[in-house]
Amino acid sequence: MPEDLVSEALRRALVVRRPPAGLIGHSGPGSQYTATRFKGLLARHGAHQSMSRCGNCYDSAHAEPFWSRFKAELLDGGSFPGLAKVPT
Repeated sequence: MPEDLVSEALRRALVVRRPPAGLIGHSGPGSQYTATRFKGLLARHGAHQSMSRCGNCYDSAHAEPFWSRFKAELLDGGSFPGLAKVPT
C-alpha cells in the first residue's frame, strides 16, 4: 500500500470529520504509516499515533473480521460516489 494512498485517505477523513485535537489513530508499523508525510498530517491536526511493535500482529485480530464483514455487506451491490478531491 503506497504512502500517498494512506495519507490522502487520512487527509480526506480529517477534512470531512473534523475531529477535535487529541484523536488517536492506530496503525501497524508499515512504512506508509511511519512516513514523514503521514506523521506530519497527524501532528498538524493535533492527533496522536498509536502503533504496534514489529511482530505484534495480534492487537487488531478481533477487529479485522468485523470490518471485513462490514465492508462486504456495505459494498454488496453498492458503489462509492466519485473520487473528486475533497477541499482542503
